[in-house]
Amino acid sequence: QNEIFTKCFLGLLRHKTIVLVTHSPEIIASKFIDRAIEVKAGQLVERVVTRKVPALTSRGIMALPLHRLYRNDDSTIHEVLSPLMDVAVRSAVTVQNCVEPPRSPFPAGFESNASPMFEDCHVQQFDEFNPRSRRLVQDEERQHGRVATHVFRDCMQAAGGWPVFLYWVGLLTVWQCLMVAGDFWLSSWSSSARTTSVAEFLRTASFYLTVYSVLSLGSVVMTIFRTLSIYTAGMQASRHLFDDMTQALLRAPMKVFDTTPIGRILNRYNNDINTIDTTIPFGISGLISAIFNSLFVLGTTFYAIGSMGLLVVPLLFVYMVLGRHYIQPAREMERVNKTTKSPLLNLIAEMIDGSLVIRAYGNHQVQRFQRLHYRNIDANNEAALASQVIAQ
Repeated sequence: QNEIFTKCFLGLLRHKTIVLVTHSPEIIASKFIDRAIEVKAGQLVERVVTRKVPALTSRGIMALPLHRLYRNDDSTIHEVLSPLMDVAVRSAVTVQNCVEPPRSPFPAGFESNASPMFEDCHVQQFDEFNPRSRRLVQDEERQHGRVATHVFRDCMQAAGGWPVFLYWVGLLTVWQCLMVAGDFWLSSWSSSARTTSVAEFLRTASFYLTVYSVLSLGSVVMTIFRTLSIYTAGMQASRHLFDDMTQALLRAPMKVFDTTPIGRILNRYNNDINTIDTTIPFGISGLISAIFNSLFVLGTTFYAIGSMGLLVVPLLFVYMVLGRHYIQPAREMERVNKTTKSPLLNLIAEMIDGSLVIRAYGNHQVQRFQRLHYRNIDANNEAALASQVIAQ
């Protein structure tokens, strides 16, 4: 779209009068527009850009034809655009039609029902002399640094909030208590062999074995409940976030679809939702299990060896330093992996939609798109491989 506007309208058709119907905010706000008629809240609004403000007609609309500021010779594009830029910068007058305009079938406040997710979205202004601004679709930007706190809070709220978190804490506490109790019971059983006779030890073996089996079975049951609860909460969070994202997408303003390629949207629905469905529940299950296991193991160690357990404190500091050193590159590579997948999906969608056009221009263009596709695959595989290497 941006290529058509800059090269076709401002280049090849520069000697023609152009009537363009568009919803692109960059083109509407462009300085090259002589007259724009917009529909806002069910009202027709006319914006006129001219050298001087003309008088109003009997109908209340500025009677101003489209300006022919172009010469009839084959002047260059810079010679053509320079006087038009001077005119556009001098004045920009916005007036409303004094005659009762036709009403939209939608209520006047229909635009206010847009998704709140896009209320504060940034509208990029079109700057003809800025190479980056000439691109309607910008490259996907990735975040840097730590993940924001509100991301964890929103995910936890979608999974069920504090009640689910406290339920997990209770299950894990009972699970670890049963595990530690089983270890202590087994230690007590083995220690009793030194103080009892062989006959007494064999007579009480069934009792010790029964208690140990009950404790182990309880640990297994708690593990099953923990796994089911975590994955149920993960599916609930995934369903909730999927519905919110779909509602936001359906009620998003049209400027979002102008500047957001379809591959980027598919990446959110494919890769990100799959991460919420599978990767995050696996990660949460392993993380909280490791945390509670470490806490109870350290507690048992301190109880068994007493003051000698203070020697573990420097080791904990070393683990924290190593963890901080690892988490930063792993997080950045995961973000790179996400951002390199969007161009891949976007190019596939564009090639499927425009396959007839690509083939119409010959085998050279087919091979060019194949090379672009291979390049996107290589970029995504490089990021995925680096992410896997860092995770080892």
